[in-house]
Amino acid sequence: MSTSHKAHCLILPYPLQGHINPMLQFSKRLRSKRVEITIVTSKVVSIEAII
Repeated sequence: MSTSHKAHCLILPYPLQGHINPMLQFSKRLRSKRVEITIVTSKVVSIEAII
């Protein structure tokens, strides 16, 4: 019996300006290579991260 393994990548971009779009572009490139993609985002951003 042959088993095939699919690649699956969890994408967790840092939720600040300039971080999400590059990760989406990278995800599209991975997807074009038949890699399954799961993108996780959050609404919560620490005030220390913004300063």
